[in-house]
Amino acid sequence: MNKNISLTNEQARRLLLLKHGLIGDYQYYGKTGIMEFIHRVGSVQFDPVDVCGRNVDIVLNSRVKDYSKEMLEDLLYIDRLLIDYFDKNLCVFAVEDFPIMLDMKVGGGYAEVYDKRGGEAVKQIEPHIRDLIKEKGHISAFEVGVSSSIEWHWGVMTSLPRAALESMYYRGELIVHHKKGTNKSYAFMKDYISSGLLEAELPYSTEEERWAWITKRRIRSVGLLWNKAGDAWLGIRYKAPARAAASGEGCTILPSLGGNFPEAGCRPSSSSKSTPECHQLCH
Repeated sequence: MNKNISLTNEQARRLLLLKHGLIGDYQYYGKTGIMEFIHRVGSVQFDPVDVCGRNVDIVLNSRVKDYSKEMLEDLLYIDRLLIDYFDKNLCVFAVEDFPIMLDMKVGGGYAEVYDKRGGEAVKQIEPHIRDLIKEKGHISAFEVGVSSSIEWHWGVMTSLPRAALESMYYRGELIVHHKKGTNKSYAFMKDYISSGLLEAELPYSTEEERWAWITKRRIRSVGLLWNKAGDAWLGIRYKAPARAAASGEGCTILPSLGGNFPEAGCRPSSSSKSTPECHQLCH
């Protein structure tokens, strides 16, 4: 049953630092540590922008002793214990979560948007791509042999093969087989994700349970999450009162200073001079 807990800002900060392995001695070591951390937080955003390191590398390097990019590449593309696909956006998460993320249809939402943008040009090239993958096992955009261009992300022109491969990846038909720099080679998802995993029973059976499950996952991932609009809620298509209700058992409402959120049943701390804002923590 939910209960109210008061935290000072300092306590909340320390809680988050501890949750994310950023205080005290290292909690995670090597490849095993990468898997332990991913299981603990659910997923890490895989932003390809690399100014001083990709987001996933910066996150893991700060938490996992002796981390290297090669360890992550092995876990993604050799051991296949991790996968890069969509959680709230493109993320790295444990492969056993893939059927659930596929069911959440975040990637499918991207596919729908870009299928409309790509139109018939993308659809017409897909059979050729499938034939090439059947022949070669995996292919990159450079191997498709088509030189046409198309407007794609952010209105930028890109090659038609890249657009088609990404659309098929968003839908879950393809996965990333490996990368060479920023160049991705794709393969059929069903060639690398076992049928047993794909056919496993999902941890929810109704639409209500589905959104409750993903809400709790997001809260656990962050550790302490306020019930207001923000990137942590991307892909969850309902408002604050429904999120509070969906958090259900196993989640604690955590008040802290700076605002008001009565829908979640927050109460001000006796030491507070202002009404608290609602945050949530899942155990």
